[in-house]
Amino acid sequence: MIESGKRLLMVSAALFILAGTVLPQQVTMNVIRRVFLIKYNNHVATSFTIDVDNRQYLITARHVVDGIKDGGEVQLFRDGAWQTLKVKPLYIKPEEVDIVVLVPPQQLSPSFPLEPSMGNMVLSQDVYFLGFPYGLLMDGKALNDGFPFPFVKRGICSALWLAPTKNHNVIFIDGYNNPGFSGGPIVFTDTKTKALKVAGVVSGYRVQEDSVLKQKADTGLVVRNNSGLLVGYDIKSAVDAISQNPVGPQIRY
Repeated sequence: MIESGKRLLMVSAALFILAGTVLPQQVTMNVIRRVFLIKYNNHVATSFTIDVDNRQYLITARHVVDGIKDGGEVQLFRDGAWQTLKVKPLYIKPEEVDIVVLVPPQQLSPSFPLEPSMGNMVLSQDVYFLGFPYGLLMDGKALNDGFPFPFVKRGICSALWLAPTKNHNVIFIDGYNNPGFSGGPIVFTDTKTKALKVAGVVSGYRVQEDSVLKQKADTGLVVRNNSGLLVGYDIKSAVDAISQNPVGPQIRY
């Protein structure tokens, strides 16, 4: 899938960067260059970096690396091949929060400004989510240290739900998610500062079960459909876990 994606989606860097400028529109290179294609136990998904107190961490969805232990290995796609990375997981409670913090042995991405916060996010505003649907990618070549560029999709913030435990928030986005986006960042433009922020982590999409009919008669079978509602979790859960165990590699400038 990855190799076929590369053949289909080889994109000239000139489409993205001209004379040192960044991507136009809303999603800029401070987000793009933080997003990585990740694999664990043949499960291909998305991950991204955040910086907290001058240290860097790799974030993904908990279910992507379910069961990983200290010193466990994930793989990142770089220079056309999978490269092994040993990590230390920082798990988040409660377990229903579909986020895990992975501590890498070294800094993985440039430390471009990107605040991990959903502060000033408002209902109905445009949001973006980034990742590698079905393992598809765009070739970053030398422009991204050998790492591929992710896809970018857009939706609107439909709801912000405070979980009953009051320990975490759930973000609902009216946007059509695909397998492979799990673990990717949800980003938005702060309505006050106009700066991009990463608000949360893509978990998946709400599944809708519909009855299968035959000549209008119920067959007793159901089909599971993508409802068009993306589900994500507030990045604050990751920041809180990091603050309690600040062991990430120091950022080099």
